[in-house]
Amino acid sequence: MTGQASADQAAGASRRAPGWVHALCLIWAVFVIVENVQIVLWYLPVQTAFTGGTIGSHISDIVGNGFIRLEVEPGSPLAKAGVATGDAAKFDRRYDFTRHLWPGEQVGLTVIHGNRSRHITVVAAPRQAPASTASTWLGTLYSVATAIGALFGLFIVLRSRRHLTTWLLGSALLTYGLIDITPQLWVSGPDIYALAYALGSINLVAISIQFYAFAISFSRDWVGPGKPYERIVFGTYVVVVAVVGILDFGVTKLLLVRLMPQDWVTWIELVCLNFGYVACLVYLGLGWRRSTAAAQQRYALMLVATVAIVLAQAFDEYDPEFGALVIAHYVTNIILTLGIAYPLFTYAILRQKVFDLGFAVNRTLVYSVVSAVLLATFGLVEWAVDHFAPVQGREKNALIDAAVAVGIFLTFHRVRAVVEHGIEGLFFRRWQEAEARLRRFVRESAFVRSSDVLAQSFASALSRFADDAPAAIYLADGDGQPRKAASAREIGPAALDVDDPALVALRAEPKPVEPDQVGSQIPAALIVPMINRNEVVGVVVLGRKESGLGYRPDETDLIDWATHQVGLDLYALKVEQLERERSELRVELRTANTQIERLLELKAARA
Repeated sequence: MTGQASADQAAGASRRAPGWVHALCLIWAVFVIVENVQIVLWYLPVQTAFTGGTIGSHISDIVGNGFIRLEVEPGSPLAKAGVATGDAAKFDRRYDFTRHLWPGEQVGLTVIHGNRSRHITVVAAPRQAPASTASTWLGTLYSVATAIGALFGLFIVLRSRRHLTTWLLGSALLTYGLIDITPQLWVSGPDIYALAYALGSINLVAISIQFYAFAISFSRDWVGPGKPYERIVFGTYVVVVAVVGILDFGVTKLLLVRLMPQDWVTWIELVCLNFGYVACLVYLGLGWRRSTAAAQQRYALMLVATVAIVLAQAFDEYDPEFGALVIAHYVTNIILTLGIAYPLFTYAILRQKVFDLGFAVNRTLVYSVVSAVLLATFGLVEWAVDHFAPVQGREKNALIDAAVAVGIFLTFHRVRAVVEHGIEGLFFRRWQEAEARLRRFVRESAFVRSSDVLAQSFASALSRFADDAPAAIYLADGDGQPRKAASAREIGPAALDVDDPALVALRAEPKPVEPDQVGSQIPAALIVPMINRNEVVGVVVLGRKESGLGYRPDETDLIDWATHQVGLDLYALKVEQLERERSELRVELRTANTQIERLLELKAARA
């Protein structure tokens, strides 16, 4: 990354969310998580204390002036009170028609049947839990997956330390993790329902705004400040979404006042809410094109995760009601959110340290998504076999299940290999090439005859591997003092203090250390030992990358391996040099002894 980009990142790191906003986000996280737990219990196909009550009605249309057209369930409290499907009703509290009720709670409403109007009071009966079907269990699993997403968002907020970009992403995932804006039982009381519903509505309209703001802040960190008109567009979008949210969720859905045809409302709502997602993708896409090679992989990761969120949102807005479409809807959203988006977002932004495709996608995207697809496909195939190809007899069904399981396992084993190869070629090529260059250098290092040349070449190779980070090679001299033998981009003093905490830690346990973790004064990001048997014969000192990222575990392991191998080569060259020097000294000693003997003979002859 260029110096300007680094300066932009430093400026971005200094931009922080205010402390009161951070605290408010934590309070909101508690609300979202508690709501999600009760949502899961509400839709769980198991009778619990939180299954709630019902009067047996659904809204079919808004008539006007607070009246709605009802769909009445047979045998429900409304049906027993003489209310029929198609009757118009006006609840004493207009929001009672959507409010979750406790069993035994009384609800008053005015009912119009034909030309007759009457006021009735009905008592909510215990609500029956949803039937145990594939769609209800998948719906429950999807609710759990979304709740986990809220926990991911909270985790990022807690670890963001108020860094604005990270905080915006965490809060966006947190708000996105609220499954349903309808207040649950613990806040469904008549006195606080309207406030809780308003908070849920604000949460819904804030999701796209937060992703939009995250993309702007992320682009600012890595590419630089945007144009003034971009702030105007964003501010205008916030105002428009707020107005649409108030009119739709507040006036139409809470007060039951229709201001325009429902189709118009639906399209306006979809356009407004999705504009923020589209703008987020545009910012990340343009940022990817404008950024340096070191930052492009970060942008690619953001694009993968954000596209998954946008697709999941699109599937949420299309809410099918029938059979296999419902199952496909739930399975797709589980894969997009739990399998792709949440793990990638969480891993990528974790304290701005681990944020690279080479490590994040390989362990998160490939294994999580492919495993999720494997499980989901097995469930779908098994469901299809049971419903469309029924076989009589337990033994035959068992054989078919076993054949399906083995077939899916064998098929996806091959698919998994193809997917891994494709992703590695698409995203990991730069990392693979860097790894291949370093390994090739290590193989060739055994044929270098000069220790000075090898040390300088190794420092340069490490610097290239670490995205042009400074690198230095220190070799122990006769008294054990590590002295600089070579460097690429100057780093560190000419000699290291033998009792520096980092070197002490290396002697106690010879493995890579981060100096700031052990109280060392060495200006470096990573120190790796050169070991010969149990003796530290040298160290490699690596500075921070220009991208500001830390060294991933897989990078550290490879550097440790390369340092060990080259360290042995350097030690062997040192031994060979000592052997040559000893041989030369022996020749000089024999020559000197011969001359001394001749001098003694001449002296004896003269005497």
